[in-house]
Amino acid sequence: MQCILIGVCPPLKHDSVLAVHSSVRWLKSTKIYDEDNHVQLICGLTDINNSTEDIVDAISKLLGSEYTCELWATAPALLPLKPLSGYDFTHQQVTG
Repeated sequence: MQCILIGVCPPLKHDSVLAVHSSVRWLKSTKIYDEDNHVQLICGLTDINNSTEDIVDAISKLLGSEYTCELWATAPALLPLKPLSGYDFTHQQVTG
């Protein structure tokens, strides 16, 4: 099993378009702002033995020319995505 993280620009109107690519089980998606572009990061799991670039190429063809799709990361475990609400950075001072 391998986890892949792809970036799609502009963000998809409906994530369900990715369900057509049956070799990947899509888990999470979040939108970020990266270098003047809105990018949607989508995390999925795959058992496929082909290269992850083949998966990204297939998704890119599926989405068409109005979208760009690129591989951001791969890992043998799930890649955590930042929550839409951000992280809680409440700091507490510890004195000892």
